[in-house]
Amino acid sequence: MQSITESSPCCDWVNKSSAQIRSASTDYDLIKVFKDHVSGTGMKFFAFANFRLGDQTGETVSIGINNWHPVFLSDYRYHRALLQNPVLTRLRSAVLPSVVERKEIIEAETDRECRDFQQSLLKAGLEILIHLPVRSTDGQNGAVVYSGARESLSDSDLMQLSYVAQQGFERATVGAASNSNRQPVLSERERECLILTAQGLNSERVGDALGISTHTVQYHISSICRKLDAVSKIHAVSIAIRDRHIII
Repeated sequence: MQSITESSPCCDWVNKSSAQIRSASTDYDLIKVFKDHVSGTGMKFFAFANFRLGDQTGETVSIGINNWHPVFLSDYRYHRALLQNPVLTRLRSAVLPSVVERKEIIEAETDRECRDFQQSLLKAGLEILIHLPVRSTDGQNGAVVYSGARESLSDSDLMQLSYVAQQGFERATVGAASNSNRQPVLSERERECLILTAQGLNSERVGDALGISTHTVQYHISSICRKLDAVSKIHAVSIAIRDRHIII
């Protein structure tokens, strides 16, 4: 397998990546940069993750910019028990970049449905994870994760990817902070309803989780659709994630 740096010197590759990240003015620009990086490393997908304490919506790991297949993203949100996988838990506390085989994650999984989900990722060719711990200047912890079937990675490759991931995470965090300073489009209750809806809960289960009636949930969803100009609650979820009204 060709090294990341075989086709171009290390400094050139890092400098080019840094320049692209600095010039990214939107999340879409940043996604394009990292899609190119994924392709260049022989991997398939990438995702930015923020690690934080949970609240009543159950958020402990929120997925930011990514190029995951929508089915994978939806299944990940549904299988919240994935957060309890011992291998993934260990990775979330890691401070050094690492490469982990999907088989190791599957072997450590005790939940049958979560194991089946991981098996489906393995069958899709996502045989390894490149886990790159990152931390923003304002103290937010997270990771940039690449997944695919690359045969090998040198220490030099990992160092370069980690450096670029850190810059990308910082750029994404700055963008999110800028958006958060704007007047929120959705109320806090609407945001809670939409986050739980994005996790696959129907109106009745959302109401149970938040201690409100199904009718009230439906009222909030209707209000969200009106505010976001969405034709359905699924469309509203898509728009809200795209425009960073919610982070899943």
